[in-house]
Amino acid sequence: MIVKKWNTMDKPQIDWSWSFRDELKSLVLLSSDKREFKLNLCEKNIGHLSFVNRQFTVDDASNFDEFHDAISCFEYTDDIKFHIILHAIACKNFQKPMMPKSWFFKEQDQPLSPQNAEIVTLTCLAGDTSRFLVIDSSESASLLLLIEQKGIHLNSNKRLEFCECIKVMNNRLRLFIKEPKIMDLVG
Repeated sequence: MIVKKWNTMDKPQIDWSWSFRDELKSLVLLSSDKREFKLNLCEKNIGHLSFVNRQFTVDDASNFDEFHDAISCFEYTDDIKFHIILHAIACKNFQKPMMPKSWFFKEQDQPLSPQNAEIVTLTCLAGDTSRFLVIDSSESASLLLLIEQKGIHLNSNKRLEFCECIKVMNNRLRLFIKEPKIMDLVG
């Protein structure tokens, strides 16, 4: 059997569905024509496996567009953008509730009240600043997806990899401001 590749320019379709594949020990997105997209969301990070096997919803499609708009300013390939968007939707839907892990990051002078699908930055205590996509925010903390392809060192023993999520108190977040290119400033 030939499995078709995902066209990363695909827009959400009603035939997409989420499923947990035991043999892969991972969440996958499926289409009716046998395409599969494996996500880096393993069983231990999924809240309830019984809720995983379901269709891609209207809310999922809306989130797809929101997350796409949020990362469109970055010069990622279409494959990377597709990867980020699907991981953000999967984490929003299926990530097991987590406690904030704010101690890895510097506190900011002004707490931020981020909106879903905004880009924020966090600065590790070691000094490195990284970009994150806001997946779900509340008054005090936000669930974030790392969008740095190289991953980051949270400390000497712990890393956060590309498209992994973390929950952090909002007093650690700064809104990402894209620096304009010289060509953007010229008429």
